Amino acid sequence: MSKSLTQYNLTLNAITPNMLPFRQLYLKIIADNRRMMCAVDYLVVHLFLKLSKIFSSGN
Repeated sequence: MSKSLTQYNLTLNAITPNMLPFRQLYLKIIADNRRMMCAVDYLVVHLFLKLSKIFSSGN
């Protein structure tokens, strides 16, 4: 679990300057963690998507 959370944090840091590469990074996370996906991972990604929409619409 800690590995996937670390990947989410690195992705968040990577997309903060601009939101363009978000979709590719999101798909990469899903592909890398396909075997490890669980309810917690889904909730983290769902929250991450909502936050990215808030930040991108604010600009």
